[in-house]
Order: sequence, then structure tokens, then C-alpha cells
Amino acid sequence: MRFTRAYWSDDSKTQKKGRAKVRLKAAWVKWMGKNWIDFRAFRRTDDGYEATKQGVRLSPAQLRELIPHLVEMLDHITEAEEEERRKEGVKDGESD
Repeated sequence: MRFTRAYWSDDSKTQKKGRAKVRLKAAWVKWMGKNWIDFRAFRRTDDGYEATKQGVRLSPAQLRELIPHLVEMLDHITEAEEEERRKEGVKDGESD
């Protein structure tokens, strides 16, 4: 028996011209007697969304190991975005 519980879903932010809209989902899946965290892309159809082959399954242990690295990555992105804003602010100030 397969158990699935969706926890998060959002539209993909990277749309290519002429391609169908994609919805991303994160779910807890119990499959083959084990627990998995499933990140999957779903393509829009006339009847809703259908699963694509694009996705990945992580074990709970893998996700626990990944979370601190995701936080670190987000911190670096925030720092880079703030640095860009500071540089843009200096450029704007110099042009006055």
C-alpha cells in the first residue's frame, strides 16, 4: 500500500516560452515499506496536473543532512542580494 501526504505546492518560477505550466510539490510518501520525501514536478493538463518524471526522492536521513546546507545556501544568497542592493545604491547616489 502506498501512502502520500502533500505538504507544499507552488507554481514553478522558471517558465519557458511555449511550455506548459508546471507545479512543484513536496510530499511524504510511504513506498516499498519506507518513508520518503518526494519533490516532484507536475505538468498542467486539461484535467488538472499529472506527474512528470522530473523529481527526486530523499530519505528522512538525507533530508536532515541537507537542511543545514539549504540554510547556508539561503544565507549566502541573502548576503549576495544585499551586496547587490548596496552596489546599486552607491551607483544611484553617484549619478546625482
